[in-house]
Amino acid sequence: CVPHGVLLAFGIERSIDGGDFVRLAQLFVYKLRANFPGEGAWLQNIFDIIRKWGATLHTTVPTPVNATEAYANALKPTNQQYIEAEIYRGDEYYTIEEPTDFVEIARIAQQGHGVAILIYSRYAEWAREFPIIESFLNLIGAPVRHCVCVLPKSGHWLGETRYITVQDSAWFGGIKLRHLSENFIRTRCYGAAYWDKVKFIGNGERPTYTFTKTLKVGANSNEVKMVQLLLIAEGLLPVDCATGYFGGRTLAGVHAFQNKYAADILTPIGLDAPTDTWGSMCIAKANKLCLKVA
Repeated sequence: CVPHGVLLAFGIERSIDGGDFVRLAQLFVYKLRANFPGEGAWLQNIFDIIRKWGATLHTTVPTPVNATEAYANALKPTNQQYIEAEIYRGDEYYTIEEPTDFVEIARIAQQGHGVAILIYSRYAEWAREFPIIESFLNLIGAPVRHCVCVLPKSGHWLGETRYITVQDSAWFGGIKLRHLSENFIRTRCYGAAYWDKVKFIGNGERPTYTFTKTLKVGANSNEVKMVQLLLIAEGLLPVDCATGYFGGRTLAGVHAFQNKYAADILTPIGLDAPTDTWGSMCIAKANKLCLKVA
């Protein structure tokens, strides 16, 4: 749940920083946790992992339904996954010193940030759209110790009570969105942090070029270089990668490109995951993006 909350906050931050929201893989960063193979993860440790290593796309390392702790621990990240993760790295994050400060959390969310928070509760208390506090509960003995993400601009009033809305990763009571009252935050929140900036590894103008060739790993040509320049302009490849050689970094960028424009590249041909080929659908989309209108 901690990777889910932190990665959702990352995706939200990336979108307000001018990028596209991307769904990233929880299992990749979870495998790198400091307490491996212990269960669960520390909030700041997951932020640090994403800042150092980044995160892969969810389509690269998907989370199966009902994935177990044993399944997560058995995963072995590949070199290609580490290369892809470099595309999606965090930059600055801040820990909220007083996680019970509802006003501060709401203020940060109202600025457009997603805030990953840690809460503790009983199952019956949490499995509600509006979680309640039935009686005193100690953090150590709490059956639910959980991480969720406060959604941006979600602060609101209901009657005389202030609330913020969070997105959950688990189906407690079949509910994904919950509204936490000021009293709940002040009583049951024990950690909070948010991204303030995420890295964009490329920039610049899209090349003026007409793409025609299908490309795969190992290709070495001017057309590959043009693909790389486009990926750099899209923020999907480091600026020093326009070498003309189609290697692991370029493949990671192609995967990201296919996911970014999945509605035009993958969905029309019945795919829901990227391929290792720069093919006809990529070419068609790239030519639309690089078309110069006089």
